[in-house]
Amino acid sequence: MRKSHMMVACAALTFLGALGGTMVSTPLQALELPAPELMFVFPADQQQIAAPLSEISLMFTAPVDLVSVAIITPDQQRIVLHDAFNGSEEKKGDSFTLSLPQPLTMPGTYLIDYSASVTDPSDRSASSTSSYSGFIITEGVAESGE
Repeated sequence: MRKSHMMVACAALTFLGALGGTMVSTPLQALELPAPELMFVFPADQQQIAAPLSEISLMFTAPVDLVSVAIITPDQQRIVLHDAFNGSEEKKGDSFTLSLPQPLTMPGTYLIDYSASVTDPSDRSASSTSSYSGFIITEGVAESGE
């Protein structure tokens, strides 16, 4: 009988320890940094533009560490414009304009694949965002609607 009482006591302590750990971690989660938010991108999401396109722009609501930016072409090629993990220069700020190695001219749908993060230097907590924005390069000058 004593063995079963001991097992129940251990189970209760384990449960209370887990519950206590949850209560302790909840206030810390409330202090978590908000993820960076993209406020503006050029070309805008779903925007149709005429070729050529030689640069893209990203603007965030607050300063970020730009982690990566790539263009995915209509034929699924990936053009890396910035990659903090593979030798690109560190970029910090809220606004970025990135030049393409060659202007984009092929008609079709393109994706801008981007990642950014923020870090609180006081406690090294971090938050990040990663998403896509699409745009379309048309074959010629945008139609006037006539």
